[in-house]
Amino acid sequence: MHTIRFSLGVLRSAALSILLLSQVAPVARAQFNFGVNGGFAGSVTTEALAGYSSTKLDSGGALGGAVGYRFGNGLTLGMSVDQFRMTLRENAENFGSLRMRPVIASVGWQGRPSGRGLTGHAQIGGGVLLTNFQKGPFITDLERTSRAQVVTTTKNAPAVALGGGLDYFLHPKFSVFTDVRILFANVTTEWAAVGNIRVPLDFDKFYASNAQMLGGIRVWFK
Repeated sequence: MHTIRFSLGVLRSAALSILLLSQVAPVARAQFNFGVNGGFAGSVTTEALAGYSSTKLDSGGALGGAVGYRFGNGLTLGMSVDQFRMTLRENAENFGSLRMRPVIASVGWQGRPSGRGLTGHAQIGGGVLLTNFQKGPFITDLERTSRAQVVTTTKNAPAVALGGGLDYFLHPKFSVFTDVRILFANVTTEWAAVGNIRVPLDFDKFYASNAQMLGGIRVWFK
């Protein structure tokens, strides 16, 4: 809940900042916009846990939203918050899900037709990847049979994102879009088996870089 409140608070603060910018530095045809998106996220790495080539992160659903401000020359500033999770597997075993929420500030370019029409966009940015790990059936079954607890923790990580896609303006105040994004991040993790004694497990890093295939809508305000 704290993570959700933090993410929504960042999004609201970004929206207010962009609105203030639009008042103090107006540019011809500049516009504030708000968008929502959904799709899929999949790993772009060869292994999920550092040093364990048999571990993989399965693709999963992605949802998110963004606020942005487009200047008259096409330059855009924005802030996005997305969320997705990918299942950690070794062979066929489900170890659990790495859940990620990137909070990204970006700069880019956004095309804008005079009426209805097709254009495009691109952006690059950076921020923080908020993370946690939820144990899956393989670990919970192991805990039940061994009478020990597996404790897993993850740390929030710096992230870099880039992407681009196509936009179709159905109306000057409404557009639909596609987006392909790549997020680069490594997530520090600590695992331990806790019974009569605490035994550290040799997992220290998730290779969490991923690609996202998204579609969405934007609403534009003058």
